[in-house]
Amino acid sequence: MNATSIYQSLTERIGEKIDGHPDVDAVLSSYPSPAPDCWIWQGNAAMLIHHDGKSKRVVRTLFDLIGGEALSDAWIPVRAANCGSRLCINPTHFELKPHNQNRYGMEGPLPPRLRKLDTSELDEIRELIEEWENPDRSTFLANCAAFGFTFSEPALDLAFGGN
Repeated sequence: MNATSIYQSLTERIGEKIDGHPDVDAVLSSYPSPAPDCWIWQGNAAMLIHHDGKSKRVVRTLFDLIGGEALSDAWIPVRAANCGSRLCINPTHFELKPHNQNRYGMEGPLPPRLRKLDTSELDEIRELIEEWENPDRSTFLANCAAFGFTFSEPALDLAFGGN
């Protein structure tokens, strides 16, 4: 099955389970243009869709169809305050927020993998690698622990991966 037929199959299956059977494909292709009506989910209570041997929340699946898998990995859909139904799955009634905002609130800390890379941190790691005569990563981390140094995973990945 090619990507186009998978997309059509999913949008049709989802559309069949929405009260009033809206044209899901038309809304997804014009996203983020608002679609004012709630899409009331008439499927299973967990709001899951089964595809490719996996179960996934319908709203997340819709965002995967809109923006690709990468969008869903870093962002989560959160129902907008002005949406009137917990059963609504209309993607235009959701806001995409980073995982950390949902977990910790707007002022909460960013998980290390979501922090912006500080290039001075990367420079410091590279200087220590050179000073310690190019140790492997585990030896480097052991040395860092002995001196009380800590570095973010993305900076370590770049320093040791060479990206």
